[in-house]
Amino acid sequence: MYIPISRPISERFVFADIDGTILTSDHSVSRSTSDTCRALYEQRVRLILASARMPASILKIQRNLGVREAMICYNGSLILDRDGVTIYNRCFCSDTFLEVLNTISEHPVSNSFFSEQHWLVKAIDSRIRQESDIVGILPEVGQISAVTDCTNKILCIGSPSQVHKLYEDIKSSGLDVIAEKSKPTYLEISPSGSGKFEACKFFLNHFHSPAEKAYAIGDGENDIGMFQCVGVAIAMGNATDSVKSVAQYVTASNDNEGFSLAMRNYVF
Repeated sequence: MYIPISRPISERFVFADIDGTILTSDHSVSRSTSDTCRALYEQRVRLILASARMPASILKIQRNLGVREAMICYNGSLILDRDGVTIYNRCFCSDTFLEVLNTISEHPVSNSFFSEQHWLVKAIDSRIRQESDIVGILPEVGQISAVTDCTNKILCIGSPSQVHKLYEDIKSSGLDVIAEKSKPTYLEISPSGSGKFEACKFFLNHFHSPAEKAYAIGDGENDIGMFQCVGVAIAMGNATDSVKSVAQYVTASNDNEGFSLAMRNYVF
């Protein structure tokens, strides 16, 4: 059941990553996290999930949390308001998309293409199936040309060495894109001008909320931009050292109620 939303717009926002932050390592929501989300609501703090996931997947997690709110999808390439209406949409330009497509085709990784509410793959292999099980969404199988008009994100899955090699090639190619490893086996490629920093900045401007009254919490390299856009940045205990080094605070891990502890220590 959704929490009622007939209340004034809050002056404070918490931008929270999902995987490795809101969710435990088995991709579940703990009772403590659910209780904390209700406490945030009672304190008139708006919880905005900011993730590389697609809208349908984030919506499922919002329902598990009892939250109905705006969401930041695809690492910031797409933002929906609490009614599911698009308020920000950033896509690859066609030339850049084709250049990226040529580059990733030279690497033995499994590729997914995301366009607003659609997840498209050429075929469902073991890596794609595992991702599908994690997010609870089944991808569409078809021709990649079907998403060239507006692709919000490309996900490349492989071994750590395969992903790192592709990451280095993308970086050295001079392509006008954002390439970030959300974990060692996942490379997320997004259009230039997107990213969680730009998404959070747009969001705060859109809702006329000051950055100093905003919080961000996450564990991945793609959360660093989010940290740079808010007044208080909190790294999860399971975050890498590079992520912890740019945060003001470090909480416990996602398997030890790190999100709940952070909210109670730094937000309430």
